[in-house]
Amino acid sequence: MLTHVKLFIKRYKDDLFVIAAGAGMLYFATLDRDLGWFWNTAGFVILIWGIATLCMNLRSGENQKQNGGNADA
Repeated sequence: MLTHVKLFIKRYKDDLFVIAAGAGMLYFATLDRDLGWFWNTAGFVILIWGIATLCMNLRSGENQKQNGGNADA
């Protein structure tokens, strides 16, 4: 089980980093009262972007498995 999690993190580390950055911006919005609107907006945009790219990459990985593996081979 742990090896599956490690492989998932290794494969999708860029998307997971974007999701973590968006969550960090949303947290920072609670700390900064003057620019909270900016951090909220940026955090939601980046969080949605990270989730969308992760979903697209997961879906393309499933399509490669259904089509018989690597398309370049």
